[in-house]
Amino acid sequence: LNFPEQRQARFAFLEKGKLEEASQNLTNDLTKSAEHIRPSLKETRKTLSGLQLGTCQMSGSGPTLFIPFSTPQKARQAFNRFRRHIQFKKAIFCQSE
Repeated sequence: LNFPEQRQARFAFLEKGKLEEASQNLTNDLTKSAEHIRPSLKETRKTLSGLQLGTCQMSGSGPTLFIPFSTPQKARQAFNRFRRHIQFKKAIFCQSE
């Protein structure tokens, strides 16, 4: 998809309340550069993707990774699965309307 089509697809999913689908169309142009400088970001993102928790994205220029969830229950289930497989420094849960 080109940029206008991606934006349109994201908004269509968001309007329908489909956060997970909208997140699949997110991009961050700095991801490759940040992962080149800090390979552990790429390793962690690949591990999270392998756990099939959702679409893992990088926030800004890094090093924060995030996965959006549509409900707190889905986020908690993913966290429980996540913590069995990954040693991490910090995991933060936040909710927005």
